[in-house]
Amino acid sequence: SSQTHVYYLNSVASANIYGGNSTDNLISVNQLAGMVPLSGSSYFMDIFNAGGTFWEYDRLFTSVDALPYQFAHLIDNKCEKTYSYAMQISVDGYHLVDSVAKFNGIATSAYNNIYYGGDGRYRLTADINYNGGAYSIKGDYTGILDGNGHTVSNAAEINSGSYTLLGMFNRILGNAQVRDLNISNIGVTNSSENSDASAGILAGRIGLGAIIENVTIQGGWVQSRNNTGGLAGSITSVDSATGGYISGVAVVNTNINLSADTEPNCPTGGFVGWCNGGQIRSSYYAHSSLNTGDGNTSIWGVWKVGGFVGVVDGSTNISNCFAYGSVYSGRRTSSGLDSDRDSVGGFVGINNSSVATISNCYANVVISGYGDRHSLTQQTYYRSRGFGHDSGGGNFSNNYCFNGSNGNQGAGATELSADQLRSQGSFSGWDFTNTWQMSSSGTIPFGMPVPRATTQTTVQTGNITIST
Repeated sequence: SSQTHVYYLNSVASANIYGGNSTDNLISVNQLAGMVPLSGSSYFMDIFNAGGTFWEYDRLFTSVDALPYQFAHLIDNKCEKTYSYAMQISVDGYHLVDSVAKFNGIATSAYNNIYYGGDGRYRLTADINYNGGAYSIKGDYTGILDGNGHTVSNAAEINSGSYTLLGMFNRILGNAQVRDLNISNIGVTNSSENSDASAGILAGRIGLGAIIENVTIQGGWVQSRNNTGGLAGSITSVDSATGGYISGVAVVNTNINLSADTEPNCPTGGFVGWCNGGQIRSSYYAHSSLNTGDGNTSIWGVWKVGGFVGVVDGSTNISNCFAYGSVYSGRRTSSGLDSDRDSVGGFVGINNSSVATISNCYANVVISGYGDRHSLTQQTYYRSRGFGHDSGGGNFSNNYCFNGSNGNQGAGATELSADQLRSQGSFSGWDFTNTWQMSSSGTIPFGMPVPRATTQTTVQTGNITIST
């Protein structure tokens, strides 16, 4: 007899023992659980759900071998015997996340005794407010996280010395995607003394071609002994040929603080500390405080400090981005100054690469620094760079910066006054039809250009509205 839409787990030696007539119908556990397409882009629920009236995924069943499984079951089946509630799975294969317990269960501890892997697909269907509760740190993530416009907020400090890479995710890599997500009031403190330590709110490190798009980070702080940034400590090709692909990401009113002043290679940036081969566009770091001096600035670093990125290496490409805030260099060691080590800039601390490209970007950043041991002339020469220091001879084009306290320009950028930075006509060659727009008067950065790619949401911080 012929059979259609009859499937068997591929661990079964012979489908015929169950009356089947074709090994073509052998499928994996993940296919049966709705995690992987049966064929092409069609998932189990697409084929069998019949308009969502017969099948559903929202329960965890204990099988005859006492192991938990999450498979489709008949809606309102009165014969169900042993089960607990699990994450529901959408018809297109996403686990639906609507609670702190479920978000904590992603790529870490189990939710209701079932493990949800770091290679899975997840979609938020509600805001996730921790209300000061503990956050479960997630390890490597290679799946897809669709924030669906929702916000994860108010978790207790993510604080650990056990992880070299620390953030909400320790590392986002491979084919991973994080999109359409808001993060609010989450702090990260990495006390690891490993020389490769990295810390950021979303991730310690982003690499291997991972895609991050349309993400807003608001408030909170990041503190680490090395590679410190608002989005990530490092975006790097250390693990493969390419770094992360970042688009439409805003880091707003987040404090960045390097926690040690003795390490000569500790990149610190408002957006990312170290970028080696990453691709970043239409993104920014902005902080409402333009204060100067130790302990008052939005970004506190020691060596290689930038308003947007601390250190650029490799084939990094940054376009249509900006930094707004204040930077302080707190170097206190007694060794002599060096332009390739003590570099501090409004946008990039130092570029080391001849193949890096930074174009159509600007910095409106106030720079200050610790002034003992060396003359004011040396301090100004090595530290006060309106846009940054280009040691590698990279491709810098159509960039602009604030013309206040710039002892040595270093990287290519046109200096503008505060009034000029608020005039669209000052930015020659920029696309204000498709790429940029002038912000409204009540927003950060107060009437200056903002990338259009980051206009999806509006975040409220105190009395300041930030269109991102």
